[in-house]
Amino acid sequence: MNPDDYTATKAQMAARLTCSERTVERLARQGDLTSLQRPGFPTLYNPAEVDAVLAKSRPGFRALVVGPDQTHHGNGHGALEAQRGELMAIAPLVVEVLHGLQRALAQGPTGPTFATTAPTDSAYLTLPAALERSGLSYLEFRRAVQAGEVKVRGRRYRRADVERL
Repeated sequence: MNPDDYTATKAQMAARLTCSERTVERLARQGDLTSLQRPGFPTLYNPAEVDAVLAKSRPGFRALVVGPDQTHHGNGHGALEAQRGELMAIAPLVVEVLHGLQRALAQGPTGPTFATTAPTDSAYLTLPAALERSGLSYLEFRRAVQAGEVKVRGRRYRRADVERL
């Protein structure tokens, strides 16, 4: 660790990494950046480590970040033109992906998305279904249940018993 290599302050490192000063501190705590701390002086960082940190960042994350263009007195218009050019370079790919998605959605669902077989008749019926199947009124059906002619499970009635009524 050569102390002469540590020349960048936290603010300078944040500007070079295009991040906040807190992120620089976090990178130093994680061990991605090394720092030189001296009591009574600002913490210094090694600017040579910027490339290593940028290489570890997400691929393509910083590809569209362009520094201010000095030909327009630093107003940033040149940077916007450069970003627009880079975005236009990937535009055909984006359009192709969107067209593919549109074609896939237009085809509709493929494969089994719902039951293809008719539902099987369950062994138990709900009250409205039992009344319809038996042809009895509610009071007549209730009397049959109380007499034990129809087996009940929760709020459902056994189909075989209902059909015998």
